[in-house]
Amino acid sequence: MRKIKICSLTVTYKKKEKLIECLRSLLNQSYPLDSLALFDNSPQENTLEFIEDKLDISVKEETKKDFNRFGEYLIKKANGEFLNLYYSSVSKNIGASGGYAFLLNNLLEKNFFDFFWLMDDDCVASKDALEKLVYWAQKNKKAAYASIKKNKFGKILGGFCGYYNFDNVYGNAAVPADLSKESPIRVDYSSFPGFLAHNEIVREAGVPDGRFFFHYDDLEWSFRIKEKYPIFLIKESEVFHIDESEIIESPSSFFGIYKNMVVYDKFWIIYFNLRNSTYLGKIKAANKIIFILRMILTLIRNMRDAFFWGDNKIKRIKIIIQSFYDGLSGRFDNEKIFKIIWEKK
Repeated sequence: MRKIKICSLTVTYKKKEKLIECLRSLLNQSYPLDSLALFDNSPQENTLEFIEDKLDISVKEETKKDFNRFGEYLIKKANGEFLNLYYSSVSKNIGASGGYAFLLNNLLEKNFFDFFWLMDDDCVASKDALEKLVYWAQKNKKAAYASIKKNKFGKILGGFCGYYNFDNVYGNAAVPADLSKESPIRVDYSSFPGFLAHNEIVREAGVPDGRFFFHYDDLEWSFRIKEKYPIFLIKESEVFHIDESEIIESPSSFFGIYKNMVVYDKFWIIYFNLRNSTYLGKIKAANKIIFILRMILTLIRNMRDAFFWGDNKIKRIKIIIQSFYDGLSGRFDNEKIFKIIWEKK
């Protein structure tokens, strides 16, 4: 059987040390990759120079002048063999979905690879993670395959792959896959890390929607793929999230009642969560009345929490209202939220 050609894609943002661990895990796969592709959302951090210092890579002469668009490098593996490393960057952060979309569009133009394998910069794949996926992909290329996600201690992260109820986008909409079943396990969606898809699937379903920027972008892409192709979880293929969660909440008190609130500088996370979930609920919820009622309750609850427990109360409430408005109207101005947060308090 012919070896299938696979390119692994990674989007990075200010996680250079974790990125090196990620890349090394990709270079050491038991089923060898043909190329790596890296999109850098923080080139001002000198990510490429850091990689050059930590890994043995060199620039192909013919692409030196074009590296800011889609530069082609050679990266050396532990066994002395080389493979291509495609590197791209832009002047501003366009999010994970924007980075993956950029890479996939360029790689589809090359029309060289059979499959694309996505991996976040704070994830490490087990040595045989790709091999376990390829085993099934060789049986049926007209399906997408997903690795199981675990934290660095080996605990399964159930919410990263499973089933989804859009009627309850503001609540417990995600249902983890039933791991008592044998692989392959059919699911509705998977997060980006460990997601393997044939180039024909990507061409037909399209690339991730860069407008989402942060959160729900993988869910939206999965459901586009799921419309025509099944998605299967292969629980023997493991991907580990090695980055410790950043502390984004702090306790706040109102007359002795404490509540954890997202710190104001990170409140953009709330904006994207509410905007993107509202947008998806509006277009995908089967029961629109239930969706609207839950949306109103979520709006009231978030405004209440901001008023009683939040600092920068007016700005928080403004951001919350803006998120619902943008989600309902399909507005995706991703720079606006950061301007609101960072403008003079």
